[in-house]
Amino acid sequence: MTVKNRPLKEATAQISWLKWVKFNYPDLTIFHIPNGGYRHYAEAVQLKRMGVLPGVYDLYCMDYKLFIEFKRIGGRVSAAQKSFEGKIKATNHNSLVFFGYLDGVNKFKQYLVDNYK
Repeated sequence: MTVKNRPLKEATAQISWLKWVKFNYPDLTIFHIPNGGYRHYAEAVQLKRMGVLPGVYDLYCMDYKLFIEFKRIGGRVSAAQKSFEGKIKATNHNSLVFFGYLDGVNKFKQYLVDNYK
């Protein structure tokens, strides 16, 4: 979980979780939505013109109509992400928020048990 007693960075946890998913569920279609991060101003303007929206979750799993947001341990969901969660529910999609790698593994397994027995 930690390197030098610090929680893994969000990106590192997400990459590790995706490796776990690909190993355990190789047929799933799951992909990253490159919506966040820091960019040069001109690139940010171009991406906004291309349809980038604030608050969109990090990953989408087509097989389960599931949006996934990854946070580092101790992280928080932003107001824009809370707003996007409302849109997810309104369109009959599902969502999960993971706080680190192990939380992601555990919640995803439980999601599958609860919804796809």
